Amino acid sequence: LSVVLVDMHNKRQRVVSQSRGLNASASLSPDGQFVALALSQDRKVDLYVKNLAGGQDRRLTNDIYVESSPCWAPDGQTLCFVSDRVGKPQLYLLSVQGGKPQRLQTGGNECVSPDWSIVSNKLCYSTKSNSGQYVVAVLDMKQKNPMPQIVTAAAGDWEAPSWAPDGRHLVCVRSSGRNRDLYIVDSWLKTITAISHGANLSL
Repeated sequence: LSVVLVDMHNKRQRVVSQSRGLNASASLSPDGQFVALALSQDRKVDLYVKNLAGGQDRRLTNDIYVESSPCWAPDGQTLCFVSDRVGKPQLYLLSVQGGKPQRLQTGGNECVSPDWSIVSNKLCYSTKSNSGQYVVAVLDMKQKNPMPQIVTAAAGDWEAPSWAPDGRHLVCVRSSGRNRDLYIVDSWLKTITAISHGANLSL
């Protein structure tokens, strides 16, 4: 599989990465100059940043753990990503210049699929609740020690959240029974609105 950059305005596309092995979890930087992605160039799944102008890859992690799902901070200087380095998926922050990842305090449950709003500087992600179902949580990254706020209370598994341009609303998948439908979630009022009905959608 390859990572492809699509220019929606000019209806053009080009291959960004087609390394041997995994090419996945691509995320475009706020200024559009870089792509963070997960590659398995030496049979280890690590994070890389690619310069779109020159095409050079810069490796950010090099360990035995699986890193994935990078997303960019609004200033383009930090990435949030998922790693299993403590035995289950958790969220970490890492400077795009490299260094030691810092684990976010999100509780002890699994955390996946982070997305960082450029407008509100809030981080959303899906986390497994104590009941065993996935819910969507939000961290206000403007705070020094942000505490998770659960924004989905309805039954079902809530997965793959992504911020709307207003930094308030989220679109995500709700799995309930045999259906996987898209929903809009108001992170302020915690209300939900279905976009699809009886579908089988993801991501």
